[in-house]
Amino acid sequence: MVAKWKFAGAGALFLAASIGGAHEVSSQNNEDETIELAVRQTSMGPVCWAAIVEAALESGRRCLDDPDLAAIAELENSSRLLGERFIALGWSAESLDRFRRQMGEKDVPTEELCSNSDGSEFVSAIVEAGPDNLAKQTQEMMARPGPPVWGTCL
Repeated sequence: MVAKWKFAGAGALFLAASIGGAHEVSSQNNEDETIELAVRQTSMGPVCWAAIVEAALESGRRCLDDPDLAAIAELENSSRLLGERFIALGWSAESLDRFRRQMGEKDVPTEELCSNSDGSEFVSAIVEAGPDNLAKQTQEMMARPGPPVWGTCL
């Protein structure tokens, strides 16, 4: 499975769009409010967010020329936290590993993974959102009661 993502604009636009607020941020001052509102209103589920995390993490590790190490570390932390939660809620370790391998496209050759320009824009936008916004989104997904669900995804 080769993900075909089509995102344009700054990381704030991507993050707002990916978490349910599909509208542009008109100024830097409104960015935090827009993201917070989108987080509260999103119908995206934790499984969708985990898929985004895995895709961004693998592409970030393998494709970015100058990766933001703090953002990559937060993606790693988010992957770990979400994985722990999914296992606590009934996923098997094998299911989690299979999910991570598929969503992160770990079996796709690096040249092929990194040649997807839409994928490159996707991972760049995720990383540009910054570690604090990534952590905030993960905490929102971790706080959702019940079993992990996809919800409305990209």
